Amino acid sequence: MPFWKRGSGRNLPAAADLEHLAGTLPCSMGDCDQATGLPCSYVDRRGVACGTAWCPAHRAVAEGAVYCRRHHGTVTGLTGAPDTLPMPDRDNRAPSLVAWVSRRVDLQVQALLAGHRRAGDVATVVSLPVHLVFVGRERLRAWERTWALADHTGHRLAVTLQVEEEHSTELVVRVQRNAVARVVPPWIEARLAGEEVTPELDAARRREFYEHLQSTIAAALVQAQALV
Repeated sequence: MPFWKRGSGRNLPAAADLEHLAGTLPCSMGDCDQATGLPCSYVDRRGVACGTAWCPAHRAVAEGAVYCRRHHGTVTGLTGAPDTLPMPDRDNRAPSLVAWVSRRVDLQVQALLAGHRRAGDVATVVSLPVHLVFVGRERLRAWERTWALADHTGHRLAVTLQVEEEHSTELVVRVQRNAVARVVPPWIEARLAGEEVTPELDAARRREFYEHLQSTIAAALVQAQALV
């Protein structure tokens, strides 16, 4: 079975040049009238290409290739994952959502876990990149990222962000594998509702979302630590 590719095999310029290089394709951004797009390089595990193109203002570049913003999130989020991992289908949003949220709470989660080290503790905070798992009796595909406070005995405390492919708009927050929250991020709620949101309101909602996420994880870690 073919796996995804982080490029299409074309000989493309250096990443710095790709950010500004003008192509010849219409940009896939809805309100953009530019015909300077380069194609998204994403090809999924089934060999299906993304099929979009992006002008310099709306493209993202990673590992010497052009991507749409969603697949850029997938590619950068899975950095460090095994090369043999069967990668997401083209329209699968689960890994990019996990990667997007994880990057924004990474330092906070690491700090929360480090705060649970005991006096003289040799435990360190470790992080696993976004990876594929199978959950429940039905063995449903899901993508997750995990941080853990670990010592020679293994993971003592762990925090996981997870998104199931069948519920790709819902983020599951797990502490010690127990689900402590299931939330749909506000920007996804707005998109699903067709709601027009001002940049100021969007920023306020995102800030509140991440603050709530952090406080939920902090409270769950306190409870979990009492049981360790």
